[in-house]
Amino acid sequence: MESVASSEVGNLFGEIGSLAQETESGSQREYWPRSAIFKRGLSVQTHATAIQGHSSLVRVSAPRYIPQMPQDVTGRLNLRQCFLTLGLFLCVTMILLSRRESVAHIPWMDNLLPRPATAEASLISNSTAGNTKRSLSAQLNRAAGHQDTSSMASTTTSEQSSSALQNFQARCKHAGVIVCQGFDEASAFLQPVWPNTGFYYKKECPTWPTPCVQQDRDVSFSGTGSARWDIYGNTGENFEANWLQNFGQTFGRNSTFYVQYAFRADPNWVSIDWTKTGPRGGNTAPKLSIFHNHDSTCAAEEITIHDHNSWTMPTGYSDCGNKQFITKLDGVTYTSKGDFLLQQGFTAPAPFTGEKCQWKDDRPTGTCFKIQPNTWYTLYFKVHVGDWGQPNSSVEAWFAPQGQSMRKFINVMGYTLNQDKGSAGFDTLTLTQYMTGKQSSVAHPTAHVWYDELIVSTRSIQAPTGPTP
Repeated sequence: MESVASSEVGNLFGEIGSLAQETESGSQREYWPRSAIFKRGLSVQTHATAIQGHSSLVRVSAPRYIPQMPQDVTGRLNLRQCFLTLGLFLCVTMILLSRRESVAHIPWMDNLLPRPATAEASLISNSTAGNTKRSLSAQLNRAAGHQDTSSMASTTTSEQSSSALQNFQARCKHAGVIVCQGFDEASAFLQPVWPNTGFYYKKECPTWPTPCVQQDRDVSFSGTGSARWDIYGNTGENFEANWLQNFGQTFGRNSTFYVQYAFRADPNWVSIDWTKTGPRGGNTAPKLSIFHNHDSTCAAEEITIHDHNSWTMPTGYSDCGNKQFITKLDGVTYTSKGDFLLQQGFTAPAPFTGEKCQWKDDRPTGTCFKIQPNTWYTLYFKVHVGDWGQPNSSVEAWFAPQGQSMRKFINVMGYTLNQDKGSAGFDTLTLTQYMTGKQSSVAHPTAHVWYDELIVSTRSIQAPTGPTP
């Protein structure tokens, strides 16, 4: 009988380099591949059948005895079984750990792998780590056969973002809208030619030629971007930029216009005492916006919203700061002396009833609208121009944290708006962080603010959430 080479048998059975096991059969020596013994299940009761087309393989009668495995081969087999068993054990352990919330606590598992809560807590430090956490959770959930809730959360966030953008776009389509700017397009951040609409950057910015106002793709009220101001320490009154927005029409005598924009500030902007960055008593603090004629931002035809005395409490003035939006304690009638209110929204009917913030004992008291850090607000203004120089104009303003309804904070009636010589009226607004008197010798932490969803209209603008005032 011919000997069968182990390599040939190994190839025929799909295994290269199989070892052969030697047996005794009469006066001849026959070689059986180990793969044939274990994979084909040969025993004293079975026969090996020849494979057609391979003359080197012949039918073999049942051997007189079952060959014994050499000790080294048996050891390797046991080691392989050990590894397979350990692998199966670890797989089961991972599945049980991923389902830890729904099964009883198993103390001995604590010594094998860190707790999922601990592992996840170490990953939640920033947005990148948050994505890592969601990826890890998704893998464990899939291993355990659970539904991937992180994917559901991501889908929900995406749907919310899409809904917010649709909301903004719907407001922009309302009758009367003449300006709609979401800061979603990179083209909005290109420097224009004066006096066209756009950002006018300041070369005094410490990071120049990188501007101190950037498009922020990570933080926005809606859409894919917002405008972020970076306010560095050791900078002057206006080292960032201004957004100049032309209305395309002028609002003069006996006219009304509406403005709405979203604003957000970081903890540094809220906590810094900006008055200490300027001369003592100079009321150095950030402006938020200015409605004006294109000829000047500091003039009779001016309505400025600012963070008065760095209280993080928006108030307003006109005439280059000579007249404040303050009223008598009735919350309606303008006054320039005596006891007065800085914010007067409590006079509005429900559901727009707002603040009653009085200047008393050299500080604001009562209920005052103050900007909280890392919170988006929609600020909404209605300006009615009566007769120039006559007390029959009015300025009203509302605020709403994102997702909440509007509440009133400015309600100044019988107000006198003056006209600049040769000027026809309001036709421009500026978004700015200009701080009068800010000194570049003063250091402070870098602060950031964001603007989004700018709308100007000849009619009332729909509120993002809830009823419209």
